[in-house]
Amino acid sequence: MITTLQPGKELDRVSCEAVDKIRFLIEQRKRFGLLIEDAASDSWNIIETVRENVQAEQGQFLSLSAPEFGEASLSGLLYAALKDTREGREFRINLPMILQNNPKTDSPFINRAILWQRLCDGIIEDENSARPTALVLEQFDLAGHTPQHDLARLIRFHAKHHIRRTFLVTIRRESLPMLTPELRELVDLEINT
Repeated sequence: MITTLQPGKELDRVSCEAVDKIRFLIEQRKRFGLLIEDAASDSWNIIETVRENVQAEQGQFLSLSAPEFGEASLSGLLYAALKDTREGREFRINLPMILQNNPKTDSPFINRAILWQRLCDGIIEDENSARPTALVLEQFDLAGHTPQHDLARLIRFHAKHHIRRTFLVTIRRESLPMLTPELRELVDLEINT
């Protein structure tokens, strides 16, 4: 079902086709789609329509915006977003983070590894194969190479553990060459707007 999102404004034919392709990705349990934006794209309405459709089916819809990443990692932001969907219930497995600012225990490498383990444990615990699930990463071309590597790692983790989550990345057409080969090879469908 296509809905009108802004008063008096309906999705145009190209946007409706994009929504249909994204729904196909989610329904077919595909892992990764690229929503390629042109200057005149209406990707906000496309994403909002997808959100409404996923939530109407009692699905899980998460959205993160690359400009908001700042110093935070993709894994940290996704972990926080997953925790928010649990409405105050803690994950069963919740490894403690190493105490920071303590010269004996402060280790960015160890903290990153623990965060990834917490995220992976949370993803496995949160999995519901009957529920459509989508994670949208908006303006991902502004995120840089480390988040691209992290996203590729997450997609491979989901595939290995048969977790139903579709990752949808919005990217400007002119930024396509900046996608890393590692991430590029994981794309299931490119959707032009």
